Amino acid sequence: MENSSIVGWEYYYGYEDPVIVDASKLKYNRYSIVIAFWITLAAFVGVLFLTLNLMSNGGRTAWRRSQRRSQRRHTSSSLL
Repeated sequence: MENSSIVGWEYYYGYEDPVIVDASKLKYNRYSIVIAFWITLAAFVGVLFLTLNLMSNGGRTAWRRSQRRSQRRHTSSSLL
């Protein structure tokens, strides 16, 4: 039998040199991706707020409750 050894590989990306990018050759402005990210995040938070706000209203049941309350007030004021 042969004497076999187990070879393990370890990847450590800290040893790699960073890629050098020339800013003058970029197709877009370097901050446009950051601006797009924040606009997308703000739109998502706005949609989330509107969705949760509409869900918390309870829909048609809340409308029925308010109608019942206004009818009670109307009938009680007409009795006086």
